[in-house]
Amino acid sequence: MSNTFTLTGYTSKLSANFYPPIELDISAEYGLGLIGFYSYNTIYNIDDQHNKISLTNEGDESNVVTLPEGVYEIEDIHNYIQHEIISMNDTYKERYEYKVDEMFSLKANTNTLKCELHSVFDIALSNSMATLLGFKNKIFPRNNTYTSNLPVNITPIRIIGVDCGLISGAYCNGHEMHTLYEFDIDVEPGFKLTTEPQNVIFMSVKPRGRQFIDNSTLEILDDVGKLANFRGEKIIIKLELRRLSSASWRRWDFYIT
Repeated sequence: MSNTFTLTGYTSKLSANFYPPIELDISAEYGLGLIGFYSYNTIYNIDDQHNKISLTNEGDESNVVTLPEGVYEIEDIHNYIQHEIISMNDTYKERYEYKVDEMFSLKANTNTLKCELHSVFDIALSNSMATLLGFKNKIFPRNNTYTSNLPVNITPIRIIGVDCGLISGAYCNGHEMHTLYEFDIDVEPGFKLTTEPQNVIFMSVKPRGRQFIDNSTLEILDDVGKLANFRGEKIIIKLELRRLSSASWRRWDFYIT
């Protein structure tokens, strides 16, 4: 026996109720597998949790630059902050004759994979932005060049996991999880994010002896276990429930929107 069903939605938590419930043979073993994931890569690397940088001049006047939420490379962050500096401080523009790189510079070192920071301002990065750029969360005094302690982490989310409470048999660092399937984000932002496993892995449905399934809830998680934010983009997930202990099976399709 095999059932396939599709869950769709606009958040990273999808749920569907089945009526009538899907009946199971209590003497058989069942597996659940992901057969398709369809959406777009709309995951930002700069959001409202790590998009601020504070600049303090010689007169102890502070200005906070807030980057709009979006997808950025190091050069994009560099350019945006320079643009804001030009907009906010006529004194420094005149002193440095519009040589903006002398006022502020943020560069990626492609050899060390680290970041280099220089400014005529005291710099304070928001905690998460410091982590993203590889720096410690501290104040960087003016007129010095700093190299990040760690490699740049400009793409904090690399793996998407689909979790389902119906299954068992998945572990992470020795702890039992409900991970049905994981896959890499292998496309640029804005492009289709699609996976259709050629060899479907059927995870054991728990508990054994269950007589029916009346609900399926999926959570789409990033690689630190938080709900991935697809910014309201439509997500479609197709699953197959298969009886593993019998070679004969039937098939039904359920479409839930």
